[in-house]
Formats: sequence, C-alpha cells, structure tokens
Amino acid sequence: MNNYDSIRYMNVYSKVYSMSFREMDGAFKDFYSICQKHGMKLMGHVFYSVNKLEENDKMEIEIFFPAEKRVDVPVGQLRYRNYFIVENMISAVVEGKLEVNMQKAYASMVKYAASKKRKLIMPFFNEIHRTGKKAYVLVKVAVV
Repeated sequence: MNNYDSIRYMNVYSKVYSMSFREMDGAFKDFYSICQKHGMKLMGHVFYSVNKLEENDKMEIEIFFPAEKRVDVPVGQLRYRNYFIVENMISAVVEGKLEVNMQKAYASMVKYAASKKRKLIMPFFNEIHRTGKKAYVLVKVAVV
C-alpha cells in the first residue's frame, strides 16, 4: 500500500458512462474512438473513476484521457479540464483477474484507511498502465 500517491495531469478530457461491468469494453472503445477522431495524443495514463455501484450490476464510471495539448471538441461530447489534480491518495497495484482482484484491492484499501483512522473522500480511481502486452492497474483513492 502506497501512502503518498496523487493524480496530476493537464488537458484532461472525460466522459461519464452508465452500464454493467460486462459493457466496460464497449465504453472504452467508444471513448477511445472519440479521442482518436479529434487527434488527441495521450500524455500519461488513461484512468477512470467508479462513481456509483448499484445492486442490479449497473455502475457509473468516468473515463479520463490526459492529452498532450488542448484540442477543440464539440460541446457535449467530452468534458475538458485544464488541470486534474487529486492529492493525499493511497494506492495499490492490481494485476491478473481484474474483476476479482479490483474488489479485493478496494476492500483492503477501505480496511487500511479505517485502521489508520483516515476517511475516503472521493471515488476510487483506476489508472491503467501498459508494459508491452501486459497491463496492470493502480487503484487510488483520496483520504483525509
């Protein structure tokens, strides 16, 4: 568990998706196609937040794309932020069976924060890292 993590990016585009976990690939494909259509070049790592989980297998996520520079996107397609900064985060690395291991990481982070008398103050952020053909996810959450 890393106690001193953050998210710091410039020129960040995002879009909110409501779907089931099984539809996540489609949401990412849609998001990437919008970014590619506007000629965006990635500057950092794509990440997403899990904003809402519902009992009927539905969830709301927001996918973020830190771009090399600002580009013109029609109003309503994507949200733009000059800066996206979240400080005071704890993080954990997730590899392998993501659906199972992400839940374990979330649970361990909640337990860790409680043991340190810290409170989670934002949704979980999942930063996707690729190394060749392999990928892993850095799960991060802000605490006070």
